[in-house]
Formats: sequence, C-alpha cells, structure tokens
Amino acid sequence: MNRAVSASLTILCLLSISSITGLIQIVNQGGGTAYIQANGSITPPTAPIYTADNITYTLTGNITDYASGIVIERDNITVDGAGYTVQGGRAIYMDGRSNVTIENMTIGAFDVGIWLWSSSGNIISGNNITNNGDNIVLDSSSNNAIYHNNFINNTGQVSSGSINVWDDGYPSGGNYWSNYITKYPNATETDGSGVWNTPYVIDTNNIDHYPLMVPYAIIPEFPSIQAMMFFMLLTLLIIIIYKKKDVKTGQS
Repeated sequence: MNRAVSASLTILCLLSISSITGLIQIVNQGGGTAYIQANGSITPPTAPIYTADNITYTLTGNITDYASGIVIERDNITVDGAGYTVQGGRAIYMDGRSNVTIENMTIGAFDVGIWLWSSSGNIISGNNITNNGDNIVLDSSSNNAIYHNNFINNTGQVSSGSINVWDDGYPSGGNYWSNYITKYPNATETDGSGVWNTPYVIDTNNIDHYPLMVPYAIIPEFPSIQAMMFFMLLTLLIIIIYKKKDVKTGQS
C-alpha cells in the first residue's frame, strides 16, 4: 500500500476514534431532565438526544429523572426513541404542542408516563408504555392520535378529558392493553386479523375500536448516529485488514 493511501487511512482512523469517543460520551449521559427547546436546541447539551436538522430528534441513550424525562417545547418534530427508555415523574411532558410524533421508545414513570396539556394534532405510536402510575394523561388535549402502543401494567391505563383517536382503523388496529381480557372476557378475534371484536372503552369520547390481541412488534429505526458509528468501526476494520496484508507482502 503506497504512502498516500496509508496516510489517508491513518488520518481517517484517528478521526473515527475521536468521533466514536465523543459519541460514547454522549450516549453515557442520561441523568437529569432533557429539554427540546422552542428554538430547536437541546438542554443540557450532554443529554442523550441527537438531531441533525432540528426536526427529527433521536435518543442515543436512556433518560431518567425524578422530575421529567423529556420536556418538549417545540412543534412540528419527531422524537424517535430508537428503542431506548425514558423515565421520570412525568416521562414525557408537552404543554401547548402540536404536530409532535413520539415513537419507538419504552416509557416508564414514577407517576405519569405521558402528559399532554393543551396539545392537539400529535401522534404517539410504536411505544412500550409500562408500569406507570397514570399513563397518557391528556388535559385539555384533543385530536391526538394514539395507536400501535403497548399499554402494560399501568395503574391507570389512560386519563383523558377530551376527544382523541385511539386506533389506526381496520385492519391496522389500535393499541395492546394488558388488562383487556379482564375487562372483556368474552371477546373473540375478528376474522383472523389479530384484532379483538370488542372495542376497548376508555370513556364515552375515547374508544379504541380495534384493540390488538398481542403486543405490537416495535422495531426501532436505525438512527443516523448509530449508522455513523457503524461506518467508523467498518473503516477501522478495513485499515486493520490492509495493514495485515502489507505485513504478509513484506514478509514474502
């Protein structure tokens, strides 16, 4: 391998190691409330959340705080949990927000899993919402869509004083409720679809018309930050292989 190629690979190797070290430091920071602010910035800067465009925010680690896990102060964004867990007195808190999508995360809380206050037009989908005191508390919040989530072992599954949507139609379905069989012991499957034939009634204005029979399979997206780390590790592997070939060539 000529010197120019060798030098280039060496520089790339050093950059990769430096970048990976920085990313690992970010991933390991999970304590304290994380804020996605109205201007798009993330506070504190060590919070395990990554964004390249101030539109999609991807978790790079778990978040735990006794107050709130994530406080969202910006509209028109997606918060992708990438399979990580958010915990807090209120795991997710939004006040006056719209067009926010919360997806692909496990949400656990000491009190409330998700609290929406005066918020509308939001989507909560593809999450494991488990072991909370009270779950999707929706105060003065209407026209939100909540579907393809797993509500498991929550003291109060849902508290909603407004009208919201709890399913994505048939046969796509709604949510999985761990207490469904207790409430509806005589329910049966609808046409082999994996959807119960009896709606899950939260209250008069909030009904999951197509509750799921088994937990929704949540497959987190491959975040760009993880793709970057994979590329860097692949680069290091290529460098090692080339160096071994050079050693063998020199010996022969």
